[in-house]
Amino acid sequence: MKKLLTESGLLKNGSPTEIGKTVLRILESVKNISGPCPERAKIDLRNHHHFKERERIAQQLVNRFNFICKVIDSRWKEGQPKVTEVPPNKLEVYFRSREGFNLALLLTTTAETDGELGIAGKLIREFLYV
Repeated sequence: MKKLLTESGLLKNGSPTEIGKTVLRILESVKNISGPCPERAKIDLRNHHHFKERERIAQQLVNRFNFICKVIDSRWKEGQPKVTEVPPNKLEVYFRSREGFNLALLLTTTAETDGELGIAGKLIREFLYV
């Protein structure tokens, strides 16, 4: 593989060339769904305000998306419901519950590139209608 990369001008003396760096950025931006979490997803929520609703949504998320490895509590930030991508592999999820409460979760995913994190965020946005 190294020989192929060197012969194609993408690698020189074991380091990426400028064109190699450009190709790498392009490949990392490709929006693919990341692979499944190698273990069962962990849900670690504190038992306080609206626990049952947060637990219900967290369970729905891990059941629907196998790229989610961990779900923990997060604090609501001012503003509208949204999903914020936090490289390299986290999603901050701010949403309203069925009862109208503002809730927040932090998801750890298997994403390894910006493209994978981007598609994970898009799927969560669509699922939660944010």
